[in-house]
Amino acid sequence: MSPLSDPSTPDSGGVFTRASTRMRIGRKLSLAFMITAIIAGAGIGVTNYVIARDALVKEARRHLLVLAQSRQTAIADFLRTMEADIGFLATSYWMQDAAAEMQTAWSELNSWTRERYIQRRQTSKQLRASITPLMAPDTFRQVDALHDLEQVFFKFGPELRGFAQTRGYTDLFIVGADGMVVFAASRRNMLARNLRDDSMAHTPLGRAFATALEQHRSGRAALMDFSPNMDGEGPPAAHVASLITGEGRQFLGALILELPFDKFSEITNRPTGLGERGDVVLVGSDAVLRSNSRLTPESTLLNVSVDKPEVRRALAGETLVAEFDRTYARPDAPEPVIAALAPIDYGKERWVAMTTIPLEELLAPVVTMGTLSLYGGAAILTLVLLGSLGIAGSITRPIRDITHIMLRLAGNDADAVVPHQQRHDELGWMAGALEVFRQNVIRIRQLRDEAEQATRAKAMFLATMSHEIRTPMNGVLSMSALLDQTDLDDDQRSMLGVVRQSAGALLTVINDILDFSKIEAGKLDVEALEMSLVETAESVSELLNLRAEEKGVEFILDIAEGVPDRVIGDPTRIRQILFNLAGNAIKFTDEGAVAVRIAPAQEPGRLRFEVIDSGIGLTEEQLGRLFQPFSQADSSTARRFGGTGLGLSICLGLVQLMGGRIGAESVHGHGSTFWFELPLDPCADGDQPFTPALAPPPCWKRNAPVSWRR
Repeated sequence: MSPLSDPSTPDSGGVFTRASTRMRIGRKLSLAFMITAIIAGAGIGVTNYVIARDALVKEARRHLLVLAQSRQTAIADFLRTMEADIGFLATSYWMQDAAAEMQTAWSELNSWTRERYIQRRQTSKQLRASITPLMAPDTFRQVDALHDLEQVFFKFGPELRGFAQTRGYTDLFIVGADGMVVFAASRRNMLARNLRDDSMAHTPLGRAFATALEQHRSGRAALMDFSPNMDGEGPPAAHVASLITGEGRQFLGALILELPFDKFSEITNRPTGLGERGDVVLVGSDAVLRSNSRLTPESTLLNVSVDKPEVRRALAGETLVAEFDRTYARPDAPEPVIAALAPIDYGKERWVAMTTIPLEELLAPVVTMGTLSLYGGAAILTLVLLGSLGIAGSITRPIRDITHIMLRLAGNDADAVVPHQQRHDELGWMAGALEVFRQNVIRIRQLRDEAEQATRAKAMFLATMSHEIRTPMNGVLSMSALLDQTDLDDDQRSMLGVVRQSAGALLTVINDILDFSKIEAGKLDVEALEMSLVETAESVSELLNLRAEEKGVEFILDIAEGVPDRVIGDPTRIRQILFNLAGNAIKFTDEGAVAVRIAPAQEPGRLRFEVIDSGIGLTEEQLGRLFQPFSQADSSTARRFGGTGLGLSICLGLVQLMGGRIGAESVHGHGSTFWFELPLDPCADGDQPFTPALAPPPCWKRNAPVSWRR
């Protein structure tokens, strides 16, 4: 016995001495509660961490929303300033004169001269020194027209270009009333192009011109969203257009300004106070960025999509703060961020100012504080752990000893001695209760041995008696058969028939008792032989068909298509089960039919045997008592039909020995179905499925099966 299991041995190797074992469990639990309080303190620390985190996130959401709204206001102010600029310039008398004179000068040039003039302006600055080669033959009038056009450009061009440069516009276009571009501050390849033509109507300039015509009644300038440069050179740009009208609101043309992309990037990339990874971007109506991010060296304008449900909600007009993964800064490693989104409306266009900050960067101070708190808490818990180990040891050691004794008792070792019975605390009470349990285990083991011995004696008695009775009974049946072959009168033959019938019934009872005793004792073995299902089923049919005809009941054998004929199984036991179930069905059926059906089961590798009758049926209560030894449906069954009630119990044992399952279904007064399923593998040389040779007879209370055989 170990020192831990002997209370008289001092605990010299432990933290506490024998005096500590006298401490009440309640006091030890109070120490445990103290430890729990310390752990609760750690929980409070974690709660404070969560509260601080939530507060920081809440403040960050508010700051992000304010920042997004400030960028929203800045961009809206810029758009209003731009609208004022283009409105002032488009409505000035000076612009009216410029538009009118440029349209007049261009109208004097024919198409050939226009094309040559535009080509020469693109390739040479010495245009005026070589005007003559531009003329078509015999059209000297074009010289004056070209001279007038140059004078108009010289008169208005410097001021228009100076306006575009000082206000930060990348280009300025004047479009005539007929849609032709009559002036371009920078891209002169756009001159003389008609924005009403199909080739130009879908370009940014064409759409800006068309939108300005549509919105002229509103008095506002038309803003066109960012799009790639028309000639494929330079960064994307947006366009704003306003109509040029003269006296009486006469339509003279349109003024179109090209906005550089960096205007909006300058606004969004102003200092944000969002740390190293905070960012502000502008999102277009198609959820694609309209400004460059300060976090990436590559351009994100019109190149990166942020199509997320939250962005779609903002584009629908909602101002919101949400959390999602930011992908444009790190495409290979999405960052969880908090984002504030504020919509910006101008005319038909709607953009969204989106401010984001990574959660990791936002929560970095809280994480640092939490890490320091965890280190401090870990140090405190270490000290508490060292103290609690000794306390726990004084409780767990006796419990461990008692547990060891319980395990020995569970292993039928009733000779184990229960320690700690002399203790005067809860553990001593537990040890005393365990000693009572040990005594009960000893008594139960004695009763079990006696019951097992009685069961073995009963089984041996049943087997011996069945065997001893069956031998003379076979002699009675044999002599009765010989006697039946002698000359007997009618009365003698009738009495001999009663003797043979009674002897056969008694032999059946004896065989059932013998099989039941073998199954109960585990002495019944099943065989795995090559067998024919058809022959086995037909042998049962031949034995029972006469009995069915005597009662006026039709006996049907149904073997479904796809059932293999040659299988590996125990033909004797399968025949016994079928004979028992089908015999019971005939016994309890006065009219109608009894069918034996064999078909593949739902589970692969199994066959399902069903015995279906149209007899008296069973109630739910009677179904619950089936397959129990010496049990029948009701007390009148034995008086009316005879039998011992062992048949179904024997079928259950045989099916289980062959690895199958058995059951029954019935509706009282409408017949029953007894079934069992067995794992029967087809033979290697006999796996051809059975093919019935007869046509199916008319159905009885059911749909006709696939194939029938009598």
